[in-house]
Amino acid sequence: MFKTILTQKKVAEIKNDFISNMTHEFKTPIATISLACEAMQDKDVSNTLSKQQKPFVQMIAEENKRLGTLVENILQSALIEKDQLRINKEVIHLSKLLKETTAKAMIRIQESDQLTINETGTPVNIHADYLHTSNIISNLLDNAIKYSQSPRKINIQIQHNIESIRLKI
Repeated sequence: MFKTILTQKKVAEIKNDFISNMTHEFKTPIATISLACEAMQDKDVSNTLSKQQKPFVQMIAEENKRLGTLVENILQSALIEKDQLRINKEVIHLSKLLKETTAKAMIRIQESDQLTINETGTPVNIHADYLHTSNIISNLLDNAIKYSQSPRKINIQIQHNIESIRLKI
């Protein structure tokens, strides 16, 4: 039993070292992409971009920022095992977040595909962790895009009422 405990401790240390090294290696390209996006958004450079290119630069910058946050969360994964996960609750307008996330997903669907949002009830704010909520919606949309047959018909329904909010994708 003592040998098993020592082995498990060693494996946990190796895992934590791997996570630290992996996230460190991810931070370099994330920083480089961030700098490139900032340079492309500079007034002198952005004036040379077409109207079609500017939203893509903005999207790359936003997704790179999200990727950086995800890498930081991977660093905190050891805290999950210790029941010390930090959740940063804030007021989120769910309808707005859904529309922003859907707009980013639109680049991955084709013209023959349909993506609709149906909203019922009075939109309300929720108290949740923005990053985790955004990731949940992104993952659901990604799965809908990946696993739907072409032409895709993706329907997003959000129902607000006094007791709850129901989101169906």
